[in-house]
Amino acid sequence: MAWTMKGISLKGLGCAEDALKCYDKALEINPQNFMALYKKGCILRDQKQHEEALAYFKRTIALGSNPNYDNARFNAGRCLIALGCDKEAAQSLS
Repeated sequence: MAWTMKGISLKGLGCAEDALKCYDKALEINPQNFMALYKKGCILRDQKQHEEALAYFKRTIALGSNPNYDNARFNAGRCLIALGCDKEAAQSLS
């Protein structure tokens, strides 16, 4: 969890690339770290890397009940819209 928290802090300081490295380290330790998955997806979405972000949001959603589940579904929908997949986005948001 320490790598995830460091990533959150770095992102807050505007160091997105360093935050991504921390999330990667956290995911090496625990590939099901829902917070690292979600936060990495958010940075990738912000960087307009919608396909990659979508994959991280889907992994977060697949973990089921977690604190970021609804946010991950919402952001997955945003990525799908950005990718021109409006019908799939509507399904993911309903």
